[in-house]
Amino acid sequence: MTGLHDPVQAKALWLELGERRICLVTTDLIGTSDEFRSEVVKRLPAEYRCDLIIAASHNHSGPGALTRNPWLQIAMGKFDPELYETYVRKITDLIVSSARARSPARVGFATGSAPDLQRNRRSKHYPGAAPLDPEVLIAQVDGGVLVNYAAHGTVLGSDNFLLSGDWPGAFQRALERKIAKTVLYANGAEGDLSPVPPGGTDDFERCERMGEALAARVESWIREVRRKPARRLLYIEEAVSLPKATLPLLPSRSVVGLLVVDETAFLCVPGEMCADLGLELKRRFRERGFRFVAILGLANDHLGYFLTEEQHRKGGYERDMSLYGSGMGPFLLEAFDRLAARAR
Repeated sequence: MTGLHDPVQAKALWLELGERRICLVTTDLIGTSDEFRSEVVKRLPAEYRCDLIIAASHNHSGPGALTRNPWLQIAMGKFDPELYETYVRKITDLIVSSARARSPARVGFATGSAPDLQRNRRSKHYPGAAPLDPEVLIAQVDGGVLVNYAAHGTVLGSDNFLLSGDWPGAFQRALERKIAKTVLYANGAEGDLSPVPPGGTDDFERCERMGEALAARVESWIREVRRKPARRLLYIEEAVSLPKATLPLLPSRSVVGLLVVDETAFLCVPGEMCADLGLELKRRFRERGFRFVAILGLANDHLGYFLTEEQHRKGGYERDMSLYGSGMGPFLLEAFDRLAARAR
């Protein structure tokens, strides 16, 4: 990066009910890692220990250089220990400050749909219409709003060398101007979903247009939210041994997680899940009685792309970046089925 266009941010939502304490941190980064999160957890003072979820927006115009893995460094830049230390410290401090600032709050949920702001870039691999996941989930607490919507952070292309939050950053800024509350953004099953900005003369203007378009809709949907004190708060995490990797030196273990707030389930997926796989997960959780279901993509780790077995056979870029082979999709379905059973 040669300069700054707009700032990248991390934001925290502290959730506490009885003895349960959970902090969800969203970042304007391309991804995170289990190692990074573990380092943050290790540094938290004892009085602020919590179940921690770190979810990245998958912004391609934010800082890289934050992974020690040699294969991921090809995409994200040579590891920079000074930058890594800076981000660990900033996020640790953010969690502590959010815990100190906590106050009684109510929570409510609503959904909308924005199919025109995304497209499936694997459309040629489907016999009919390629699947989309246009659902926008809104979780509102008294002090802020968490919004979940699936699309790559790639309105800005590889020719951009100015630091930026891409369209998710523009969206958060636009909605904060409208509602005067903190806005957190979490990506969904965006593996094959690209953004479709509604106009603009250059890429930075297209980021702003897309952010404004989604913010205007969310502002109207927020009016449907009815907040009340939460009755149930739960976070379940499972350490998993991963299927055999397609390359040497890749992680052999990671985590999957499930955050439950009342009748809403947030599925913490450690990488880039394609839309049809995410839709199948949502269907399964709704069948188990959850009213709202959100995929939190790029949560706690970044293990590449996750496809169904059928889509894996059809090839393409996403298959090439599927670092754990054709079995990773079914593996994740089974893992989240186990978490769902534990949650009920």
